[in-house]
Amino acid sequence: MERETAVANTKTEPPTLATIEDLPMVVKAIRDYASQSDFANLCLVSQQFYRMGNVMLYESVTLLSKGNRDTRSILALKRTLTAKSWLAYSVRRLHCLSQHRGRISADDLEDSSLLGILSDLLSLLERLEDLEIVDCFPQSDEGAERLNQSLRWVPSLRRFTCNLRVPQWPQPAPKLYAVNTSILKRALSLPSLISFSTTLEEDPLAEALSLPANSSISTLSLNNLFVSTETFRTILAALPQITDLNLEFVRYIDSYDSHVPRHVDCRELQTAISGFTLTLRRLRVVADFRSVEGGDPCQGGGDDAPWGFLSTLNLKAFSMLTELELSPELLLGWKVESSPELSACLPCHLESLYLRYDYGAWYDSVWDFERLSEKLRPYIDHQSSLRSLTVEYFDFLEDEITTLSSSLRTQCEHAGICFRLRLI
Repeated sequence: MERETAVANTKTEPPTLATIEDLPMVVKAIRDYASQSDFANLCLVSQQFYRMGNVMLYESVTLLSKGNRDTRSILALKRTLTAKSWLAYSVRRLHCLSQHRGRISADDLEDSSLLGILSDLLSLLERLEDLEIVDCFPQSDEGAERLNQSLRWVPSLRRFTCNLRVPQWPQPAPKLYAVNTSILKRALSLPSLISFSTTLEEDPLAEALSLPANSSISTLSLNNLFVSTETFRTILAALPQITDLNLEFVRYIDSYDSHVPRHVDCRELQTAISGFTLTLRRLRVVADFRSVEGGDPCQGGGDDAPWGFLSTLNLKAFSMLTELELSPELLLGWKVESSPELSACLPCHLESLYLRYDYGAWYDSVWDFERLSEKLRPYIDHQSSLRSLTVEYFDFLEDEITTLSSSLRTQCEHAGICFRLRLI
């Protein structure tokens, strides 16, 4: 009997709601596991659940618009937060995303009203920490100026994404460059900001860019980056404390009047990021080569090609770099016989290497999976810090690549490296 009692006493008691102070923790746990609609219905159970649950619901708000003049969701949120100021204090993350579907209408060619209306909404969100704006319609200088002015009402803003571009237009729009540049300057003047992401497609007639220095931003993402070398250097020079850098270049292979070259010069890129030698931890480099006149980007390549990459990157001096994502051509060039060893161009403490397949289909590319594996094998044997290796390849060669990758996967397993083959 005593033994049975002892065993019974060791059983774990079911969790109970000891005090009313535990209720927020329980509600939060439900919010994390339930769908948003189910959680919203739960909030209607009682007044206490309603207030507590709605505060959690409004911590992160996503607004979707499906047209240039679709402002219903923003206006509805503004009315709600104006009537219930206690909800406005709860908003920490706001994501405003526009989508375009179907044929282009006359309204789509007019300036978007998103930035202007959004600026009124921001004046209510004093505790906002994360703001994302994605709009694919033309913008006005007035809307950008109103947005810039409204940012003073959000002193706690730490992460800001502003991706404004018009995908229907084949070439960069000068007007949109002026809008993006204006927002870029304002973002760099925000002392609390630690992360900034933007698009920047340059006006060929734009004047030299002047930017304020910002030492608080550590994460920078430049998307659809169609700018001159001088502008690119100016942006990076204004941000001396970058630890995470994402660069997505755009180049047009057709000949037209622009001072943005058709090549991405790796030597100039390395010079531009050299100020981050002792700070940079994560680097991602992508370049998208496009044609307006129906040209074939696959005819690009290295130094002798009409477009593509010039020279190669050597990141050996970046002692803090632990994560790297790029195509092998940027490191190894376009000729097998003159390519460097990976250990000679990569830092000693690299932990994650992601090799893209952006140019594997180009006529000048020599880095098929077999040749790339030959370059990787000695690097894997001597790089003790590497923990993750990802290689992209075409999915229509899945059977062949799966066989070729088996020995590389085994070698990685013996070295304690997680190997991933990503078929695209």
